[in-house]
Amino acid sequence: AALIGGGVWYFTNSHKTDENLVMAEKYMDRGDFDKALEYYQKAQAEAKDPAALDATIQLIKDYQSAEDYVGNGQYTEAIAALKQLQNRVTDPDSAMYKAIEGLLDKAQSDDQFNSDLDEAQSYLDDKKYDAASGKLDSLANDDSLTDDQKKQVKELQKQLSDAQQQEKQQEENSQKKAEQRDAFSKKM
Repeated sequence: AALIGGGVWYFTNSHKTDENLVMAEKYMDRGDFDKALEYYQKAQAEAKDPAALDATIQLIKDYQSAEDYVGNGQYTEAIAALKQLQNRVTDPDSAMYKAIEGLLDKAQSDDQFNSDLDEAQSYLDDKKYDAASGKLDSLANDDSLTDDQKKQVKELQKQLSDAQQQEKQQEENSQKKAEQRDAFSKKM
C-alpha cells in the first residue's frame, strides 16, 4: 500500500511539474511573460533540479526590469539592459526576442523624443524662440508620437506662445514708455 501510495504521489507530482512547464512555454510563446514567469516558478518549486530553470526565470525578470525602466522614463538604463538581453536570447523568431526588439525600439524612440523636447525647452528658457518653435514644429509633425508625447509638445508650444506674447507686450510697454518720455521732454 505504501509503495502504491508513494508511486501515485510521485506520478502526480512529476506530471504537475511537466504541466507547469508546458503552460509556462505556452505563455512564453504568446508573449505573456508575467504568466510564463508564474508557471516557471511553480515548476521550479516542484522540480528535481530547480537550478535548471534559473536562467529562464532570470531572463524574464530582466525583461520585466527593462519594461519598468521604460515605464519610468529611464531610457539609458532600459537600452543598456535590452541590448544585454538581446545578446542572451539566441532565437530571433521567439516571442521574447521580438518583445525585446519592440521595447528597444520604443526606448530609443522615447529617448530621442525626450532629448528633442529638452532641447526645445532649453531654447525656450534661453529666449531663443525661433529655434524653440522650429524644434517643436518638427516634433509636432512626427506621426509616430504617442498621445502623451503629443500632449507634451502642445504644452510646450503653449508655453512658447505665452512667452512670445509676454515679450511682445513688454516691447510694446517699453515703446510706450519711451514715447511718453519723448513727449514729456518736448513739453519741458
